[in-house]
Amino acid sequence: MFILASCLMESALHAQTVRVRGTVSDVNGASLPGVGVIVSGTNTGTTTGLNGEYEIVTNGQASLVFSQIGLVDVTVEVQGRNRIDIVMKEDTYSLDEVVVVGYGVQKKAHLTGSVAAVGNAEIVRTVSSNVTQALVGKLPGIITKQTSGAPGADNVKMLVRGQSSWLSEGPLVLVDGAERPLGSLDPGDIESITVLKDAASCAVYGMRGADGVILVTTRKGREGKASVNYRGTMTVQQSIMLPKMMNGTQYMQYYNLARTMDGLPAHFTDEEIAATSNGDIEDGLENTDWTATIYDPTMMHQHSVAVSGGADRINYYVSGGFMRQNGIIKGMKNERSNFRANIDMKPRDHWRIAVNLAGIFGDHVRPGVYSVEDQGYLGLFNMLLYNFPFVPKTYQGFPTGAFRTSPMNPEYGTQHSGGVFQRDTRLETSATVEYEFPFIKGLKASLFGSYDWSDMDGKTYTETYQLMQYSFTDKKYVYSYAQDLTKGGMLTRRDKKNHQIILRPSVSWNRSFGRHETSALFLYEAVRKGSSNMSAERRDFPLPDLYELDLGDKATMKNAGSSEHAAWAGYIGRLNYAFAQKYLAELSFRYDGSYLFAKENRWGFFPSASFGWVVSEEDFFKNRIRWVDFLKLRVSAGILGSDHVRAWQYRKQYGLGIAAVAFGDKPTSQQTLYNKISYPFRELTWEKTQVYNLGVDFNAWKGLLGVQLDVFYKYTHDILQNVGAAYPPSLGGHFPTVSNTGAVDDRGFELVLTHRKAVGEFSYDLNANVTYARNRVLSRTQADNTLPWQNILGKPIGGIYGFHAIGLYQTQEQLEQAPKPISEQPRLGDIMYEDVNGDGQITSDDLVRIARSGYPQLMFSLTGSAQYKGIDFSVQFQGAALCDRLLQAVWQNGVTDSTPLTSPWYGRYDNAPLYLVEDSWRPDNTNARYPRLSTLHSNNNANLSDFWKRDGSYVRLKNLTLGYTLPGKWTSKVGVSHLRFFVSGTNLLTFTEFKYIDPESNNAVVGYYPQQRTCTFGIDLSF
Repeated sequence: MFILASCLMESALHAQTVRVRGTVSDVNGASLPGVGVIVSGTNTGTTTGLNGEYEIVTNGQASLVFSQIGLVDVTVEVQGRNRIDIVMKEDTYSLDEVVVVGYGVQKKAHLTGSVAAVGNAEIVRTVSSNVTQALVGKLPGIITKQTSGAPGADNVKMLVRGQSSWLSEGPLVLVDGAERPLGSLDPGDIESITVLKDAASCAVYGMRGADGVILVTTRKGREGKASVNYRGTMTVQQSIMLPKMMNGTQYMQYYNLARTMDGLPAHFTDEEIAATSNGDIEDGLENTDWTATIYDPTMMHQHSVAVSGGADRINYYVSGGFMRQNGIIKGMKNERSNFRANIDMKPRDHWRIAVNLAGIFGDHVRPGVYSVEDQGYLGLFNMLLYNFPFVPKTYQGFPTGAFRTSPMNPEYGTQHSGGVFQRDTRLETSATVEYEFPFIKGLKASLFGSYDWSDMDGKTYTETYQLMQYSFTDKKYVYSYAQDLTKGGMLTRRDKKNHQIILRPSVSWNRSFGRHETSALFLYEAVRKGSSNMSAERRDFPLPDLYELDLGDKATMKNAGSSEHAAWAGYIGRLNYAFAQKYLAELSFRYDGSYLFAKENRWGFFPSASFGWVVSEEDFFKNRIRWVDFLKLRVSAGILGSDHVRAWQYRKQYGLGIAAVAFGDKPTSQQTLYNKISYPFRELTWEKTQVYNLGVDFNAWKGLLGVQLDVFYKYTHDILQNVGAAYPPSLGGHFPTVSNTGAVDDRGFELVLTHRKAVGEFSYDLNANVTYARNRVLSRTQADNTLPWQNILGKPIGGIYGFHAIGLYQTQEQLEQAPKPISEQPRLGDIMYEDVNGDGQITSDDLVRIARSGYPQLMFSLTGSAQYKGIDFSVQFQGAALCDRLLQAVWQNGVTDSTPLTSPWYGRYDNAPLYLVEDSWRPDNTNARYPRLSTLHSNNNANLSDFWKRDGSYVRLKNLTLGYTLPGKWTSKVGVSHLRFFVSGTNLLTFTEFKYIDPESNNAVVGYYPQQRTCTFGIDLSF
């Protein structure tokens, strides 16, 4: 009876008809019209309307299949429900999906070059103040490094496939076809970002394509009723990865101990040490944590509104956004406002007009004279880290000076010494007019024009302030004025304007003949750039709160100005052919000219050829190996160029200066011309890079496994290098100082593994990518008597040479048998160096390669995402390897010295990291990690050596996001089509051997603005 009842109930349920309604949208909440909805196993079906809505009648236990070209099919069991809302994701393996390439788009299945792309959904997943940060780990082939977290200066440095020249400046970035900055874009306005990596994809950019090309496409409107989207985020930021410093008590105790080891009397008394913790602020001694302000949480909020839609003749996308990011230092901020209007029109048959307008406005405020850059003049973070930790922040009603002998207070000074106020205004305009010839199918002519204008208006006002400077030697406070600030105030105004004009007429043809598909493109491109600079200065302001030049003393006024111009031009051609969707070929070229070279050497030819074979389309393959969905083999080769040279070196140049000149019998100082370039180098030419690429694209089991593998080799020659040292000074400078004689090769691979699966309303994706790039110097000028172990040929770019450390001196016998030192006589606990050539002394002949470049040779990322009903989750781990970091190295000014991270009491008085003194060599700690504890500067320990080298590898929990989208049946009642709440975090954890400071920071770090850990709360709303 039970079995019979169950069968009757199941039959009744199957017989019951259900009217199912719902909406279909993409991952961004935008409605998807034209999606097919079919009852599985039947011919019953419908399609979604303009608002993504559908309605279908079926039985209660049927399954619905949602499908559209370019999107992943979704199958859902009805289970008696009346409403089912669906979110569809992009199908990264769709044969009809198009990818943005140089000067156009191509079907992904027809690509024969090495190209990587990421869409809007991935870009906005990482909430950041700068788009470049959102790209970290998302694109194979990109090597990244972020050396600062300062608001407005937190760009991520990027290399495509590593360094192919020691002059590499990073990839060419084009936004909607024009060279524009990437970091200032609103992430919500970006449709896709494509990276072109090999000759097949980059040859159309000629002598500016060797370092790779990044193409950014902004969003366009779609046909349908207007859709309004709002996205708002509130972010809490906090600094990460700075060393723990000594407090006041520890400073005094360790300083006395070091003095004792130096054979000197103690500097601090027991009473002074006790005073640091007695709570009495009147005695002038406290435990002061100057670094506390660095860790104060700061806020950032971003808001953007976009309206998009369209009809038969016009589509539009209009947006506006605002971001404000507060800095660690009070009053420091970065604001960005932006608007964008992208309009596509078809005024008449065969005509199309596209107009793109954008405005970006930035306001940046920071302390007046204090720098937040590493090794910057009067470095703010240098003071915060290394101030005397026993000096209170105020004394007798005045701020204190607690930095060596220089009167400065980093906290008070940033609020009372003026500031830097800068407004950046950027207007970007472009238009395309296209005509499709009705009498020749597939033939189009178009004209692209672009005009960009930008202005930087800056104002710097600095004024001194009074403070009580602590004298380390006298142990007294001295009334003083802050260092390097002007009494009465000083105001500097700066203005820099830039413009760029692009004109690009083109003709294209695209046609299919049965099994043949062909396309051709020919265009001419002309680019002109110009800039102008002006500055003015006055001092002595009677009204210091009014920062205007007119109020300063006219007797102190100064001014200066200059201008620059540049131009490029090129002829570009490309021919594509595909037969039966399986045999692919592409030929392209650019005939390119640059103003940087003499007329006879101005133009160069940059060709490329690439071929592809879609093996999975062959009958012998697809009829036997049906579990493979797609398999394509690619090969490409070509020549690219780089014009990384200073302008006008092919011409004789003069400067105007003041010199003593004799007219008659008495020399007088007058303005005279002098040689800036004595020997013009008319043979100057661009770098040439031969690029070879082999690639495989593979997809199997309906997305369960995807593989993309590229192997590349790049050979760059004619690299510009200095050769002046090869000529005797007696020639008076009349000899070439540079020559195109350098050469480098670069090789590596990129691997992308993907896995995706959907089961009912649950779906997930996994993506892992690895990039490896290693270069070698093949030709570079070096002395004829270069020692074998100092030969740079065959070694990677950026290697660092120093002494090889073999430990610390532990016994008097070791000191007596030690090689003659290069500087001062070492002591017990000092660093021992290897006598490489065995001559009994440590000299420059003993320098060896001790460290790799700070740019990693290996980058990797693992990303996972999952969705169930309205819940979405994503996580990204990102890391780097095969790179080194040095705590002590050559400073930016060319001086080799210790740093406060390697020498306690640097400059005789600086505070020091706690790790450096706790594990320093002492008679009771001979198995120490760091050299002898001492208050005396050691020239021996300041030598550049691998004693201070650390592995720069790291793994970060780069991003973690959890979101919830409310069901459409709830939100539709109030006219809302999509409502999502989410929380996201970046830089949440970092795993690295380099525990001292952020592993992406520069070598020889003194004090820099650290990267930030963030936690974001956001809302995404569409109606």
